[in-house]
Amino acid sequence: MKEEYIKKINKFNIFNIIYSTIIIITLILITSFNNKKENIKNNKIASWYGKPFHGRVTATGDIYDMNLLTCATTWNAETRRLGYPFGTKLLVTNIKNNKSVIVIVNDTGSFGEKYNRELDLSKAAFAKIADLDTGIIKVNIKKLD
Repeated sequence: MKEEYIKKINKFNIFNIIYSTIIIITLILITSFNNKKENIKNNKIASWYGKPFHGRVTATGDIYDMNLLTCATTWNAETRRLGYPFGTKLLVTNIKNNKSVIVIVNDTGSFGEKYNRELDLSKAAFAKIADLDTGIIKVNIKKLD
């Protein structure tokens, strides 16, 4: 009788361990999937900015250099929030030709509210993935860790 009781307890413990492990793995997978999804924005509009701003101070205090791989993020005056934090590295991919560039966010602008654009790329960054004459392009944006 004592042995049967011990066998039942062992079976119960094994079941709990397996069940707990499955729950933990499921939660980890769900969390990692959600985090990856939040880091990607698809089918957004990007433009570029150049000469009129070249040499001016950006929102981070850097001097804007249109020849560096940087970008400005949207600023929402109503919520007082940035689209991406300063210093964030972004992989920006032109949907039309699949060309990509990695940029660092160092400026901000109100072009999001006015023109429904997600990013304003530096001249050099835009030129890496599209013809400057295009002006605006559809892009996928991935936040890099």
